[in-house]
Amino acid sequence: MQAQAIRKIVNRLSPISICVAVVTLCACVQQENCLSPIERSFAGHKRWAAYYSNEEPAAKLSCFDLLVLDSDTHPDLAPLKSAGVKLLGYVSVGEVSQSKQGDLPASVLLKKNDNWNSHMVDVRDPAWRERILEKEVPAVLAQGFDGVMLDTMDSPLYLESTDPEHYKGMRESLIALIKQIRHEHPRIK
Repeated sequence: MQAQAIRKIVNRLSPISICVAVVTLCACVQQENCLSPIERSFAGHKRWAAYYSNEEPAAKLSCFDLLVLDSDTHPDLAPLKSAGVKLLGYVSVGEVSQSKQGDLPASVLLKKNDNWNSHMVDVRDPAWRERILEKEVPAVLAQGFDGVMLDTMDSPLYLESTDPEHYKGMRESLIALIKQIRHEHPRIK
């Protein structure tokens, strides 16, 4: 019965979410020489969770080594940092929620994702790159997070795979955006 429940959860995860989970699980292995640089950066973080609310007090979450938190709605970070918890703030790079669309030009917004009340975005559009690089990531780091967890990276890849001619360059633009984040913030996780 437990295996069936786990299969249901895994079937609902995006490929990127599964990759994040696998990288994190691999980091639990204590064979440092077998780990990639990304896996080594998470080595020692055996207990982790993703928590997108602010209802639980920080004390209840301090048992984790690593937490991925919503960058807008989260518990107080100070007690978690004092407890030695590594904190990653959530940043969506392939979609934008209805509540965060704000002054984005219509050219950025592509297909609607009714499951999450969001729109897939054109990662090739300079307005989106500027939004991520100059607003989203800096705002997360300014709150005291140790790094960012980039989500919805599968959306631009999905768009390019469904219509390669129309969405040509989405993959390359996504890679360039991730590299630029790393370039501008080399010390973050």
